[in-house]
Amino acid sequence: MANYKYPFTTANKVPTVQERRKYLFALEKLPLEERRAVLGKYYDDWVHNGYEEHCIRNGYVGHITLAEEIHARIPDTSKRILDCASGNGFLGEQLLKKHGFTNLDALDMSQGCLDYTRGKNVYTNYICAALGPDRLPIDDDAYDGIGLTAGCGAGHVQPDCLPEWIRITKPGGLIMFVVQEKYLDGEHYDENYCNGALDAILHKMAAEGQVEFLEKKRLFYLKNQTDKSKNEYSYMFVLRVM
Repeated sequence: MANYKYPFTTANKVPTVQERRKYLFALEKLPLEERRAVLGKYYDDWVHNGYEEHCIRNGYVGHITLAEEIHARIPDTSKRILDCASGNGFLGEQLLKKHGFTNLDALDMSQGCLDYTRGKNVYTNYICAALGPDRLPIDDDAYDGIGLTAGCGAGHVQPDCLPEWIRITKPGGLIMFVVQEKYLDGEHYDENYCNGALDAILHKMAAEGQVEFLEKKRLFYLKNQTDKSKNEYSYMFVLRVM
């Protein structure tokens, strides 16, 4: 594993979005398995060193907007939902406490994050696994819905996880995930996301009858309360499994 050093050493220093992105973008140059090992350690540390403070201070609202969209499309709150790249549990908390979902599971590559979220009593099952082309330790047709916010791009989740998402989602179930606008418009180059690349992948899967591409919708991602020019946006993609 590459020489890992947690770059933000005190809970009192909550890093800026730019500081975090600079560090994470540098990790993209690492080979896949090495990058996953470093990211796992990074999140194991970060979740106990200002993760939630960082999200709150920087105006992160991605979990709020996605939870609202999930509930609008899956009104039956007894349905089984998988929170992918669950992190500090913000999305799960919104789904449970704001919208009443009671059958939630968490999946994250960081065991530290999963251990942290156990204390929130939000999820039923905790699955430590990386999202990608490899088979997940989950049965076929296990979930009525999948949600992911703040997990795509910057060396993190790539579209190669889509076949596994389809496998573990029931026919008619929904896959709803968010990608920051900057990854789609090429501000940060990722060949699997920018300049229409992700849209092309999804349209191809729809043409092959794997999914129905229901919607692509612009949402708030970061909301600055004092300077609207610093607001950031994301796009939510909604797929129905065939």
